[in-house]
Amino acid sequence: MKEKFIVKVIDLAKREKKYSDEEIAVMRYALEGIYLTFTKILVITIIAALLGLFKEYILFVLIYTPIRSVSFGWHANTTKECWIVSILAFILIPYTCSIVVMNNIVKIILLAFTILMFALYSPADTKKRPIVNKKRRLTFKILSLTICLIYTCYSMSTSNLVSNLMVASLLYQSLLISPFIYKITHQEFNNFKAYNLNE
Repeated sequence: MKEKFIVKVIDLAKREKKYSDEEIAVMRYALEGIYLTFTKILVITIIAALLGLFKEYILFVLIYTPIRSVSFGWHANTTKECWIVSILAFILIPYTCSIVVMNNIVKIILLAFTILMFALYSPADTKKRPIVNKKRRLTFKILSLTICLIYTCYSMSTSNLVSNLMVASLLYQSLLISPFIYKITHQEFNNFKAYNLNE
């Protein structure tokens, strides 16, 4: 199914313009990412709905996406690993947040930890997508810390599902930008350091 989708889109693109082998390889890579993302979202959404977690799941996606999009972080080594991690995270986290009550002491400890993690490690790049520009890294760090502080302020001011999901999203993303997750999955951390570029 995936291959048919990719071939059909590339064939349609070729009708409009002639592409080099390198351009087609880039297009194929992008289309694989789009296909994987779409199918993964569709399947997880169906699972969440069947388990009665649709609202919690949608809220988590809306809360988690902004912090992920500016702090980046770890990616699974294989498609299978990506599916397993995504399903577990996007189902278990919303479920846990719907039944757990966090007091302010627990929140302070968790949020202080996440702020420290974002200050130290955000943004975390990958070997395929190193963030080599110093200004971009600084911009992403400022944006991620800003979102982190907004979530922290909201979470400390109230106690509800959204508050829990904000804490959980920061905690989860803290794990994905930490050197620990890169180390145990045998991936390189701070990939931008391998590039000797004038910034």
